[in-house]
Amino acid sequence: MQSLLELKSGVQGFSKCSLIFGRRRYGAFNASASQFQVLSGREMVMRPFTVCRASQLIEIERLQSLSVGGILAQDLCAFAVSLVGSLVWVKIFGMFSDRDIIEKKLCRKLIHITTAPVFVISWLLYSSAPEAQYLAALVPLVNIVKIAANGVGVFKDESFVQSMSRAGSAAELLAGPLFYTMSLFVITACFWRTSLTSFLAVGILSGGDGMADIVGRRFGKHKLPYNRNKSVEGSIAMFTFGSLFVIGLVSLFGFFGIKPVGISGHLIYLSIFPISAICTFVESLPLTNKVDDNLAVPFSAIALGVFLHRFVSL
Repeated sequence: MQSLLELKSGVQGFSKCSLIFGRRRYGAFNASASQFQVLSGREMVMRPFTVCRASQLIEIERLQSLSVGGILAQDLCAFAVSLVGSLVWVKIFGMFSDRDIIEKKLCRKLIHITTAPVFVISWLLYSSAPEAQYLAALVPLVNIVKIAANGVGVFKDESFVQSMSRAGSAAELLAGPLFYTMSLFVITACFWRTSLTSFLAVGILSGGDGMADIVGRRFGKHKLPYNRNKSVEGSIAMFTFGSLFVIGLVSLFGFFGIKPVGISGHLIYLSIFPISAICTFVESLPLTNKVDDNLAVPFSAIALGVFLHRFVSL
């Protein structure tokens, strides 16, 4: 990859020196400290500036390869951990279901509730390099291939099919489980960890929709007047747990210094509740008998999150 040393005039007799590799700006070379500083944002500059001679340029190239190589190694390790973790996670629930440790229906819902948040938490393992987002998106993509292959009968993993289907039919994987994983792929590839939209879609899909089914089936005594297949208790559970999951994810990433961009801090938490309420209403509509919840819920959250980011953020 071709490197370019870019010099810009500075202030108070100093200049700014930064390194651009291809079209990506990864770091800055601090000539006074003989140190290459990896960037976390679009640009980082250093001072004081000393004239970069041929020997310093050689050192810059050496540090460039070490720093970029370290970033790549971190992201590849994060990808491996995330991919293996996602496969093992589902496998564990499959074993619980096979041995009747957990009821089959409950096992399927626990996969629904936990898989997406666990995957999103693995985003913390990646670097801030722009390419990390797309490497992370390969994890749900690999799972999409696995689900589709089992659904059409190319692969036959009976434990996998039993843990993710209602009636034990492999063809069922081509509906809800496939849509669920496709939603994760879109969320990762298009929004990533600095977007509130990601946390809204994942939290409401996993925590909200997942708990709505569990609570609705076990405690749902009061049916909604416009949809007798849904209950008031299930809708309350969706709003409550969906909001809590989003708040939990936003707070966790904020603790590690990763906060949603393009929206003020006070609006982040204030926006969660109305968006969760709207998604709860969408999930309760009779329309979701024809449109799978794993599409209707996350893409409603995505649409609302994009609207919030573009027109409401301050």
